[in-house]
Amino acid sequence: MAAVGRNDSFLNIIHLCFFLLVVLISASRSKAVTNVLLTGQTLEPQAKLSYADSGVNLLMRHDCYLVLSDRHGKPIWYSKTSVLGGQNCFLSLTDNGRLVVRNPLGHQVWISSNANSKVGKYIAILLPEGKVSIYGPEVWSVRAAESISSSSSSNSSNEMVSSMKNLQNCTPLVYNVLFSGQVLYNDGKLTDDGYNFIMTKECELVLQKGNGDILWRTRTTGFGENCFARLNHKGGLEIKDDEYRTVWRNSETKRGQVGEYVLVMQKNGNAVIYGPKVWSTAHALDDLIEMLTAEK
Repeated sequence: MAAVGRNDSFLNIIHLCFFLLVVLISASRSKAVTNVLLTGQTLEPQAKLSYADSGVNLLMRHDCYLVLSDRHGKPIWYSKTSVLGGQNCFLSLTDNGRLVVRNPLGHQVWISSNANSKVGKYIAILLPEGKVSIYGPEVWSVRAAESISSSSSSNSSNEMVSSMKNLQNCTPLVYNVLFSGQVLYNDGKLTDDGYNFIMTKECELVLQKGNGDILWRTRTTGFGENCFARLNHKGGLEIKDDEYRTVWRNSETKRGQVGEYVLVMQKNGNAVIYGPKVWSTAHALDDLIEMLTAEK
């Protein structure tokens, strides 16, 4: 009987340790700070997207409201799903670029209004000015698991850049995102969770870990002076020198659909370009106003 008692105590200890492990994992998920949601990822009840220390956040409330709040905590957009949803809903991003709120049974209680998007990998981004936008599908990427690139270069001297001072207005305003029309230069970088995507002073784009290990590079060191990397409105990423000659470009530079794109340094170590933009809470507010006007 004594042996049985000891076995029961041992099993109880195992069960307790397993329970504590689950609690710790759940807590780490809910406390993780991120401003992006990728296709296949979810926000559980009371989890949120947030931007640094700005106070701006997108919260999946336990009562099934999806609420966007400004830096003062004032709601500026919400999904109006409480009555339909019940309790403990979760938010996910689908492979056709739509945000969906579902109840615990998996029933859909709200979905973003964008439709007819291509199947692929999308990203929803919370912006510091207080809106959420969806971009996709993925059009180009550099993976942390890939070997160092031996990228080719291309040159063109038919255009002139006005001044490096003008570029100062284009540097990233979001720590992990570069938007169409913005540039990186002079060791400027996108960063998240110890990974950095850097435009070096030596005219090279580099994907680097926090410990200094280089995971990917364009191999363009010394190919130009005062170089900068710019994301265009077709999903193309280019390195230009001070005379606006093309030093390097990715495969999407000229062939993509015109629109708004983003280059995102992700927590998983991947630098990915998504676009164009397919939905925004700003658009959703416009749709609501039009709908209410039409009903009058």
